Amino acid sequence: MKKYFLRYSIVAIMSFLGTRSMAQNIYTFAGIAGANGYTGDDSLATIAKLSGPAGIACNAAGVVYFADTRNNAVRKVNTSGIISTIAGTGTAGYSGDGGAATAAQLRNPAGIAIDGIGNVYITDTRNSVVRKVDTFGIITTIAGTGTAGYTGDGGDATAAELNRPTGIALDGSGNIFISDSRNQVVREIFATGTFTITTIAGNNTPGYTGDGGPATAAQLSTPQGIAVTAAGKLYIADSRNNVIRMVNAGVINTFAGTGGSGHSGDGGPATAANLYSPGDVKVDAAGNVFIADSSNTVRIVNTGDTIRDYAGTGVVGYNGDGGPATAARMIAPDGLAIDAAHNVYISALGNNVIRRVGAAVTGIYITSNTGDTSCIGHVTDFTATPVADATPHYQWQQNGINVGTDNILYTPTSLAAGDIISCILLTAPGGSMLAISNNIRVDSLPRSGTINGPAVFCIGGVANFTNVGGTPGGTWKSSNTTIATIAPPSRVTGAGTGIAKIYYILSNVCGTDTASKTIKVDLNNIGAVTGPADVCAGATVTYTDTTTSGKWRVRPGFFGAIDSSTGVFTAGPIPGTVTIIYATSPTCSRVDTIRIDSLPVNAAITGPSTVDSGGTITLADANAGGAWSSGNTTIATVDPTGIVTGIASGTVDITYTITNTAGCTADTTYSITVINTSGINKIQNTASFCIFPNPASGNLNVSWANIGSGKSSVAISDVSGRTVFVSEITMNNTKGQAKLDISTLETGVYMLTIKSEQGFYCGKLVIE
Repeated sequence: MKKYFLRYSIVAIMSFLGTRSMAQNIYTFAGIAGANGYTGDDSLATIAKLSGPAGIACNAAGVVYFADTRNNAVRKVNTSGIISTIAGTGTAGYSGDGGAATAAQLRNPAGIAIDGIGNVYITDTRNSVVRKVDTFGIITTIAGTGTAGYTGDGGDATAAELNRPTGIALDGSGNIFISDSRNQVVREIFATGTFTITTIAGNNTPGYTGDGGPATAAQLSTPQGIAVTAAGKLYIADSRNNVIRMVNAGVINTFAGTGGSGHSGDGGPATAANLYSPGDVKVDAAGNVFIADSSNTVRIVNTGDTIRDYAGTGVVGYNGDGGPATAARMIAPDGLAIDAAHNVYISALGNNVIRRVGAAVTGIYITSNTGDTSCIGHVTDFTATPVADATPHYQWQQNGINVGTDNILYTPTSLAAGDIISCILLTAPGGSMLAISNNIRVDSLPRSGTINGPAVFCIGGVANFTNVGGTPGGTWKSSNTTIATIAPPSRVTGAGTGIAKIYYILSNVCGTDTASKTIKVDLNNIGAVTGPADVCAGATVTYTDTTTSGKWRVRPGFFGAIDSSTGVFTAGPIPGTVTIIYATSPTCSRVDTIRIDSLPVNAAITGPSTVDSGGTITLADANAGGAWSSGNTTIATVDPTGIVTGIASGTVDITYTITNTAGCTADTTYSITVINTSGINKIQNTASFCIFPNPASGNLNVSWANIGSGKSSVAISDVSGRTVFVSEITMNNTKGQAKLDISTLETGVYMLTIKSEQGFYCGKLVIE
């Protein structure tokens, strides 16, 4: 009797304390912590398995939707706590438009938004599209082509190319905002008309610039979650810049974060705090801004721009259900949502759960005599702690099946690893559900698994180690921090030469298990990377290193491609700063930062497309300062001012070359045809020869003066340039005359050419 009295006394005290701290308590809303999978549809969300939950959204009725990212599905939890799938089959792909959303394939959906009539919008991230599930459950693509790229601004959103869209939000008019993460921009799809798309923030180049100026001229770096307020302010989780940016009336500024990576600044101005790769941002009705931060916390910026922690301790793990949110542990919060009752939902991606922070009018929490994890082989008592105004009644469940009696205590007869114990708070024995408790998972000795990571390091080399087959939430340690250091969560850096061991230590009430990996740290003997510091867009250059057997890489990859073996680098069309990396192992490398310079832009060449042999035309280009050249100077020449002189019949390309200050060139070519019969339009004559009559018929007289003795060739060509008459005349004095028989030529217009060492004649000849 004393035993039960003591237990009830403890419950009464805990209930009182719980009521005092209800303001911001945290609860698991969906998923089983540490259990990765895809199960539980049509049952309670707290015993379902999720895999990498990300974006969350709530409708006005309190139904919660979320992207079950690695399950390639979108799921919802209704107001009775029952989970179901609304889109996706669980298999990655891109199919199903025009049919039932539950029969369609998605690929890593990330963001969720809901409009006022219940349509659900999804960023189908790895398919590079945005999709919509209407109120009839039919799915369609509303933006993107399925091909990654950056095109389409000003046109229909379904004809535009996106590149891994993540965050999504809607404004009061139904306009859709998406963070086009790999394109480094935020784009807007207008709800009216034909769903036209445009860029409203970012300039497609990664970086951190532009505060105080137009948002479309600013640089972002992998934007993730976004939020739009009723006043039209756009908040952007500028993830790799470690800041939150805010766009108001087209002008961008930093709202929170310094750009430095970390977790600091609580109690001070948000712009003086350090954030760590924020993944999402949401704004409540009062104007408070919530930030999902990769420092394993959720932070809040109040209307006075003061920042503080809202949930999470910053320590990797999973605990705290039923207690203050700031005392709970979580891993990698990634998505946020706020419902009409001001509850905040957090997708703890690394725990595979959705958690809720808020005041519970009615709730229940269970514990065991071995803590949050029960162990096989122990005699385990489970105790329920209710938060209720009326007399509580209990229905215990083991793996979702009713067990036990209507009692605050439950002692199972048998337990197996993986069993889930929970308790439902009822209005009466067998009555309606008021609330459901947290889950307690039955486990055996923790499994540390194996460690994956490079075995050889260079001093200064960095690599992220992973644990395979073990339970999340362990501790990473180095046996010798003078040789290798570890930064959270598992980032190993070579500090000094020698051999060290990296440990992954996992403990629970059942015991401790440890995995280890030996690493060796050496000096970095790789030579400096050699090659040009500036490369023109589209150019191909070669980088070298004195060390052999290494591999070449380029970051970021969309700026160009490099042959991993030869170091031959081909620059892409986008200007920017690129890092060339030469590595002999995952942690031994040398880098060289280069600049890709843009090409000058040429205007089109204008002018005539034909020129007479011996004649001239003038070409022009709107860009000054270029150089002219001819592709074949035996056909036509061109001078520095663009004057083309015809030499002989044929077609030739005239090129205009612009060179910018970086030495990059761009060519524009123009095709010119030289007509050999230029004399039909223009007579050239040295006045040393004379032909008559002209027009002629039958015979033609040729006279000369001041030529001297010698021989001259006579040629007559038709209008096509074909030679139809050839003769030779002999001049035996400085003045004379010769007669040519042209009776075989038909009537028409011809070109007569006389050439000698002393003179030249070129003229039009008409034969009647």
